[in-house]
Amino acid sequence: MVRMFLTPRMSGPVATGRREKSDHATVEEAQAAYDGHPNRSDLEALIYVDGAPTWVGTVDQRGRVSWAAWRIH
Repeated sequence: MVRMFLTPRMSGPVATGRREKSDHATVEEAQAAYDGHPNRSDLEALIYVDGAPTWVGTVDQRGRVSWAAWRIH
């Protein structure tokens, strides 16, 4: 199962905790959903595959989406 959570980007010291959840058949489908989200510039995406975080998506100042493998620091 592929599940994506969208959370508001941290613009200050405290996040709101509000998030959207959606299920998808593939990682590519989840990434496409984030790429097409009307408020993606205000959100970060985290994709879980079989319960494990795998991809994080962000949007830069020009509106370009980038994906990176999730790593715990």
